[in-house]
Amino acid sequence: MLRLILLLLFSTPLFYQAQNVCGNYKVKLYTHWFNGWNGHSLAIKINNNVVHPNVGETWVSGQAPFEFEFPVQSNDVISMYFKRNGNSWADDCKYEVYDNNNNLIATRDGVGSGHSGGPENVYGLLACPSSSKCGTFTVELIDGYGGNGWGGSSLDVYINNALYITGTHQDLSYAWADAEDISFAVEANDKIDLIYNASSTPFDYYYDAYKVFDSQGNLIRVVSNQGDSVPLANSQRIFACPNYTPPRPIYNLKPKDPKGFIGERKSTNFNIEKPDFSSALLSQQVEVFPMPSKSEVFIRSKNTFVRYEILDLNGRIVLQNQLDNNSINISDLETNIYYLRLFDVSNFSILKKIVKN
Repeated sequence: MLRLILLLLFSTPLFYQAQNVCGNYKVKLYTHWFNGWNGHSLAIKINNNVVHPNVGETWVSGQAPFEFEFPVQSNDVISMYFKRNGNSWADDCKYEVYDNNNNLIATRDGVGSGHSGGPENVYGLLACPSSSKCGTFTVELIDGYGGNGWGGSSLDVYINNALYITGTHQDLSYAWADAEDISFAVEANDKIDLIYNASSTPFDYYYDAYKVFDSQGNLIRVVSNQGDSVPLANSQRIFACPNYTPPRPIYNLKPKDPKGFIGERKSTNFNIEKPDFSSALLSQQVEVFPMPSKSEVFIRSKNTFVRYEILDLNGRIVLQNQLDNNSINISDLETNIYYLRLFDVSNFSILKKIVKN
């Protein structure tokens, strides 16, 4: 029995075990000249940990692609890096990524990509996402000097004011092509803050830089000191998926009595739309002050609102954003009467009239 336990222990990877597997992801490695990857390889990160460091490193020949499958669980965040073995024939390499339903979801090719030294990396794939997640954010860490990584500098990630990832820095020990990423799953209206911790040696951070990509893969921020002896700036108050509405749950509970009562208790039919609380009644429970105002208005309510729109008298949106600290800056609006629409997390809204003077 002891021999069996030891055999299972040492035959199982200790660095990552998918506990609730939702399927397998797969990568296919190709070569344009049918001579393998010449010692180049692919590193696979799951939840910011390198799980499979050298996929395809020993593949040296063959026309058929080299395939590698690995298990994933719901909301795993996956990134892949091309690891150069020198620059020889790096542009000959290509790879594809398939999800748990065998759908092709990413392709990277060293030929004609404009990327020096082989195919580009893949960042922030969200495996088998749950309905609460609206995607992933990615922070790409860049060493503009080319050779020393981020030295002693690092980046902390806060989500909704709580420290989520700490002390992340660009690590060249795996010979990443150009950059390294931090990728993490987000929910609608998560507030993201990126706090830069500079090395005590100024030269170590002269050429540090980072880029921020939102849940749609859009580049939304580039932070660089352009080689100056000034540490990088922080990036704060980035809101995730501001217009995302999670799918509504579907229930099949129906009243047994056509009148809507079961015995002495009223039954509930969850198949109906969201109950109409009467926007007018709810609006009476929300106070917007001061009124009129020149610069800022505040919201007082027992209800929680997450975003807002301000409309002119013709119904056109003139200002919209996430609602933070229940305050809205209206100093850029022209003197006039406007309508303020407040939205809760379920996208239910109420309307209030405001006056800018």
